[in-house]
Amino acid sequence: MLKKAFNFIKNKPFSNQSEVLSKLAPLKKLPHSFLFVHIPKTAGTSFRKSAEIQYPTMNDYGKENPQTSNSVKDHWYKQQDMYLLKKYLAKEDKIFSGHFYSEKYINFVDVRHIISFVRDPLEQVVSHYNHHVKHLGYDGKFNDFIILPKNCNIQSRYLDALPVSLYGFIGLTANYEESLDFINQNYGLEIEVKQDNVGQTPIQTRGELTLDQIELIEKYNSKDIVLHNQAKAIFTQRLTYQKNKQNWVHSWFYINPQNLLVGYVYYEQGDEAVQLDLFINDELVQKITANQYTGLLPRANLPRERYVGFNVNLNNFKHASKIELKVQSTGQSVYNKSLKEDNNDG
Repeated sequence: MLKKAFNFIKNKPFSNQSEVLSKLAPLKKLPHSFLFVHIPKTAGTSFRKSAEIQYPTMNDYGKENPQTSNSVKDHWYKQQDMYLLKKYLAKEDKIFSGHFYSEKYINFVDVRHIISFVRDPLEQVVSHYNHHVKHLGYDGKFNDFIILPKNCNIQSRYLDALPVSLYGFIGLTANYEESLDFINQNYGLEIEVKQDNVGQTPIQTRGELTLDQIELIEKYNSKDIVLHNQAKAIFTQRLTYQKNKQNWVHSWFYINPQNLLVGYVYYEQGDEAVQLDLFINDELVQKITANQYTGLLPRANLPRERYVGFNVNLNNFKHASKIELKVQSTGQSVYNKSLKEDNNDG
């Protein structure tokens, strides 16, 4: 009888499902709150449903969506008071999930506790189209769907608030189980693999795309392609560091008009200031501690109360043709660039 009741409640679209489930079995405590940015058609439903069975959760899927928690409907959609919602979340650590741009709730948690998944843009667009046809009544042509502005670069728009390298963890839909295992190990969680919201008999498949359709998707989702490639590269590196039990470093850099290399770096675990070695033309020339205050990305909840920055005056290295920064403790190369290249964000 208890098992039947559990399965019934688990599959019901209650807005406060974790609270209902907690009446059957106590939910596990979280080490801190998390923000899960659920990008449509990237395995987010599987992650959310697995999480809410075991941990306290809160959801925002829109004002009228039954999955949206009552607390969100009250504090945000009714009272329009984000402070009250943030205060409510602070009462108990939760996994806060939903179809929202990360900018909306970016200051609710440490940026290292913001999680999301990204997917190959070709597969994401196809899956998104199938969902719209089956569940949202879309009856237009696939090629027309591709070029609708609201359907273009969805993934990068959801995560546009931060450089991808500064987020806590961006998993890959294609490597979902491996991504989930990383999350569990890195954050001390026990979220189980659960497949949900898997489409059946798709109208359009990835294998049926014509070359023209592939080119069209790539043209209108160029930012998502860049995002996905960046996420894959970071994912591969982080798996290696986790396997070797090394503390990986989040980093982001840019060169400003005064020719200062400005950087923001912090460990994925702990609040120790990152120590860096600066190499010019492969020669060690300076040791750096990333402990300066930064006002960049003002809404983001950066570690060490924002004391994670530093800068290097490149005017002091007129002869430099190559610059590299490595983490002293692990040798992780966080910046490696020829100064003859474009001085864009790194």
